[in-house]
This record gives sequence, C-alpha cells and structure tokens, in this order.
Amino acid sequence: MQIRNTLLICNLISISRVGNVFVASSIASELGVDYKTIQSWMSILETSYTAFLLQPFHRNIRKRLTKTPKLYFYDIGLVCHLLGIENEQHIKSHPLRGAIFENMVVCEMLKKRYNKGLKSNLYFYRDQTAEVDVIQEEANKIKAFEIKSAERFNQEFTKSLSYVQKLLGDEISSSYIVYSGNEEMTFKNFTLINYHNI
Repeated sequence: MQIRNTLLICNLISISRVGNVFVASSIASELGVDYKTIQSWMSILETSYTAFLLQPFHRNIRKRLTKTPKLYFYDIGLVCHLLGIENEQHIKSHPLRGAIFENMVVCEMLKKRYNKGLKSNLYFYRDQTAEVDVIQEEANKIKAFEIKSAERFNQEFTKSLSYVQKLLGDEISSSYIVYSGNEEMTFKNFTLINYHNI
C-alpha cells in the first residue's frame, strides 16, 4: 500500500518535472490542492529516498533557502516507468531525454559523495542569463558542470559555463561538459568528459 501511495504521489507531483524547478504553489494550482499538501507529499518522497531537491547556489547562504530548488529522483528506472518509457528506442526520442540524463548524472554525483560518507556539496546555478546544471563546492573553490545527453560536442554547450566563469572568476577551479559521447578532451577553459568518468 505504501509503495502504491508513493507512486501516486510521484505522479501527482509530476514526474515530468524531473530536472526542473520545483514550485509547490504551481503544482498545487494545477491539482486544485493547497500548496502545503504538495510540500507534505514532497517531504514523503524525500524521506523515503524517492526524490530529492537540489538547492540553488548563492554566496549568500540565506538566499539558497529562498530561491527555487530543482527536482530529481533517485531511481531513473522509476522515472522511466512512470513516463511510459519501455525500451531504448523510447528514450532516444522522448522529449524529456535531456532531463532524464541530467537526473542520472546528478544522482550519480550525489551517490559518489554519500558512498564516501560525505554530505552533498552539489548545487545548481541559475539567473536571468544562464543556468549551469551542477556547481560543486570544495572548500573555497568551485567546480562547474554542464550536462548534455548529446553524443557529439557542440560549441553551444560552453555558453553557460563561460558566463559563470566570468561571473565567479578565480573561484572556479575547473569546468566540465558531461555528455554521452566517447571523445574526451581539454579545451582552454573546459574539459569534455563521458558521463561514465565523472
């Protein structure tokens, strides 16, 4: 019964929001329920390790708590099941392919931290100009990651990373483009890596 309820909550909160900002009031409006109900359901998903919220990066710690987080799920298989993805061909053409891939990479980065007995140091960056999928804080330095499901590199992938590099300057120790292609290389300011090697 509890598993069925969890799946129902996943569907109601909308699995289609994977990798996107989580706005409880917006979901509540769509479903015709109070936003506190949505927050309560989200709390159940977090407590049961079904889903987690990635907080936005900001130097002012208080602003991290007031800006909107992004929604991810621990189990990509569950995400695919609830989206009706049954095989490799389905995911290749699915409109949420990029978000699912991003979810998988973020989740693996988080697991890597947890398996070492460390707390999460992952955030994302977003403002009116650009969004960077993962900002990883390590002491007083930052690593930036842009995640793309593409198998071929495109110069456009560096756009948001370049913006954040200019914004944060020397605080950024390294920048990565994580993608599904096999070619790996280092440019002047970026490292292109396959998702298996994060």
